[in-house]
Amino acid sequence: DRGLIGWTHQQVLGEQLTFNGELNYWSDSEVLRDFRAKDYFPVQVPDTFAELTYHTDNTVAGVFVRAQPNDFHHVRQRLPELTWELLPSPLFQGVIQQAQSSLAVLRDDPPGITPETGSERLDLYYALSRPWAPRNWVSVSPIIGGRVTHYTETTGAKRDYTRTLGEFGVDGELRFSGKFDYQNETWNIDGLRHLITPRVSYRYIPDADEGQAFIPQIDRRVFSTYLEPLGLGARRQIDDLSPTHTLRLALDQRLQTRDPIYGSRDLAQLNVAVDSRFDRPTGARTLSALHTELRLSPLPFLDFDLYHRATPGDWTLRELNTAITLHSSDQWELQFANHYLENDIQEFIGAFAYRMNEVWQGYTRLHFDSRRSRFVEQTYGLRQTIANRWAIGYEFSFYEGQRRESDFGFAIRFEAIKF
Repeated sequence: DRGLIGWTHQQVLGEQLTFNGELNYWSDSEVLRDFRAKDYFPVQVPDTFAELTYHTDNTVAGVFVRAQPNDFHHVRQRLPELTWELLPSPLFQGVIQQAQSSLAVLRDDPPGITPETGSERLDLYYALSRPWAPRNWVSVSPIIGGRVTHYTETTGAKRDYTRTLGEFGVDGELRFSGKFDYQNETWNIDGLRHLITPRVSYRYIPDADEGQAFIPQIDRRVFSTYLEPLGLGARRQIDDLSPTHTLRLALDQRLQTRDPIYGSRDLAQLNVAVDSRFDRPTGARTLSALHTELRLSPLPFLDFDLYHRATPGDWTLRELNTAITLHSSDQWELQFANHYLENDIQEFIGAFAYRMNEVWQGYTRLHFDSRRSRFVEQTYGLRQTIANRWAIGYEFSFYEGQRRESDFGFAIRFEAIKF
């Protein structure tokens, strides 16, 4: 008496018209977790939407609908949303214009006894920028913009409400590079090129929280550990904005070597960024956490990825994600990874897959929770390919910890490769 329906649709209707849609119906909130755990980890909340998009050289228009067929998940519905966007385009004398608009019918009906919230919203954004590059290694782009949002339904005494916001900012970057005639046959290095790009972005958006008492909080903030977009036009939580007076400093570095196939190959990438908030919310620090991203690919079969987030001053570790991957084309792959989120997650993951021949492939996946000192999952499986048309997977799993089901699982999966 349990089941699920999943359908993903992508179609090109013409040179300028595309359709994308997804349907996910679950009989209950845990059906995917119980029977298709591999699919549950990346997507834990079902989404059902349809989008029709029409684009020209510099504009994009669309109709977007998001519904809620499952009443046990929280979905912010759009019934529908009409959008139009003008991509950055030259206006006059080097000035660049961009615009976006939307007309949306929004519904927020969370599970339980919480009453439904509705909103009909018209949103308009327009911005002008003037890139200036006196040298090929430096560029500066001041920007001014405005956003007007009208709500026909409010949470206060007013029948409707209109909010008008302004934005001033500047983006700048420097570009430096160095070349080194270094050769190493062992590591397949044919010369080195070091690219260094310091970036600075500043945004001032005063009184962005104006009218919070009247605005239905539907498109609001969601939990995220990454730096959010600075620009007013890039904000998605437009019903839950806060004043912004922020300077973002970033440094991007890349080390490359020549590649006979692709032209160049990245050996290392290092990106760091931090925000300095001149006006900060209550309880927030002046400096945000320092975000660091590192990727090393010294050899074609070796990749190392790291994401690190720490608080300047006391340098408290907030988040650390790492992964080291060894692979040999499509023959085999071995990966060790860890996920650490302060006071929440501390786990280690190991995965190995090996293709024995054109028909059989074996794989294993291990998840260890160091906070509870237990393997929350051990999975061992075989995948069989039949006539390049069908794939059959046989999988055994062992679990530790509180589960509604038993601590052992066996699954057989059929997949149509092509038809």
